[in-house]
Amino acid sequence: MTQRPRRSPADAARGWLDRRANSRLLGRLAPNKEEARELAPIFAAAASAVGLSPLPPQERATLAMLRGLSVELPTGEGKTLVGAMAAAGLVARRRRVHVLTANDYLARRDATWMGPLFAALERSVGYVTADADPGARRAAYACDVVYVSVAEAGFDVLRDRLAVDAALRTGAVRDAVIIDEADAVLLDEARVPLVLAAEGALETNDAARDLAALASRLAPGLHYDRSPDHRTVHLTEAGLSEIEAAFPGSDLFDGDAELLVGVNAALHAEALLTRDVDYMVAGGRVWLISGSRGRVEKLQRWPDGLQAAVEAKESLTAEPRLEVLDQLVIGELVSMYDSVVGMSATLLGARTELEETYRMQVVQLPRPPPACAWTAPPSSSTRPNIATRCW
Repeated sequence: MTQRPRRSPADAARGWLDRRANSRLLGRLAPNKEEARELAPIFAAAASAVGLSPLPPQERATLAMLRGLSVELPTGEGKTLVGAMAAAGLVARRRRVHVLTANDYLARRDATWMGPLFAALERSVGYVTADADPGARRAAYACDVVYVSVAEAGFDVLRDRLAVDAALRTGAVRDAVIIDEADAVLLDEARVPLVLAAEGALETNDAARDLAALASRLAPGLHYDRSPDHRTVHLTEAGLSEIEAAFPGSDLFDGDAELLVGVNAALHAEALLTRDVDYMVAGGRVWLISGSRGRVEKLQRWPDGLQAAVEAKESLTAEPRLEVLDQLVIGELVSMYDSVVGMSATLLGARTELEETYRMQVVQLPRPPPACAWTAPPSSSTRPNIATRCW
């Protein structure tokens, strides 16, 4: 018989505290009279306009989000419906709402799918995708609820900052935000900033090639150490000695600090970034790959010399140097909203980090017994045929 691995006392205590906190939050998830009156027309509109009768877990999740709690809902439990109902509830409180999605497809799909719900409540909904022109963006952001990918929402902030004419700005009001797949967006995707840049002069990368060759000769555990999560790497004393031997007379911590920056970029590219996992090479160029979605990010590049270091590692011709016009990290984007809630199927595991970094409270709803699942809308139909989950 296979024995379950024993948990450490610290893990057991942490699990007990998480369960206690979750029970305390769940215990308060009963609507008062005002909330019941507020939610009743929304739940009725979901049933009549979209063909989805909200079930008790979805109703509780909606209430939780309206109270400022972020919710873990397993895949297939109706996050799209819950997000739309929560958005409708916020609009009923005279809020302007952005629903941030992982990509353009989901922004378009969810806004179209949930559109009848908002129409039944006499609320407007729009979506923004990468191919939207300035007029379409302004029209979408004028709606009560806007579905937009995290990347497009961030790039619209950057474009608005640089627009010298008010007519060229999107007019986006960042009031309340609901984040789908919140742990991936706020933690995994937050490491790479969104960069708005213009092509500059073409530069040779001979120095980067030399540093890439040097980094490839360094041995892990001897010349450098990686963090357990493989997010950071640092030179050991032996590694620093190796660098100084390769560049006699250099002072890495004073006059040659720029050399140390280049070495660290080359080491990061060599030790932390893997081809076809973190990036791919196609058409003689390096393309970033989203760690959470597995998609190629055509609008993102690494900053601070890391892009050149990866190009040198792969023996590619240097891309034209980019003049960075502005950049934005996901945390800065999220901080622009007055209220933030999220949902995901794996949110509880990131509770501590989300609370510490974004001050988000996370609650996990009890899973009902498995029964029949409800299906996503077929892409070819404007009025989806939905099979509702039954308990």
